[in-house]
Order: sequence, then structure tokens, then C-alpha cells
Amino acid sequence: MSQLLYRFLAQLGAVTRDFFTVDTAFLRRYYVLFLISIETRQVFYAGTTATRSVSGPPKPPASCS
Repeated sequence: MSQLLYRFLAQLGAVTRDFFTVDTAFLRRYYVLFLISIETRQVFYAGTTATRSVSGPPKPPASCS
């Protein structure tokens, strides 16, 4: 999620986010993202996917040695 969107949601109230993976017994991995309001403990958004997003964290450059 973009930092701009996260800042916008944080201005609406105390919102936090969590991103984690779940490995299943069938050797599959699911990526889970959810946003939760700290004040009301209400989940604003929850989503899962079986593939990692291309816009994830940048990979470090390969060494040139």
C-alpha cells in the first residue's frame, strides 16, 4: 500500500496495519494484509493473495565483485 494512502487513513483515526504470511499444510503460502482501527478495534480492510505483489519492497542490487 502506498504511504500516501496509509497517511490518509491514519488521519481519519488511529489506524494500524499488519502484513504477514500463512503457510498451509499443503505447502502453499498466502499473503495477508489488514487495516484495523485501534480505537474501535474494527477491521477496515482485509485481503489475501497467493502471489506476491510486484510493487513490494525493492530488491538490493547485485554485487559487482
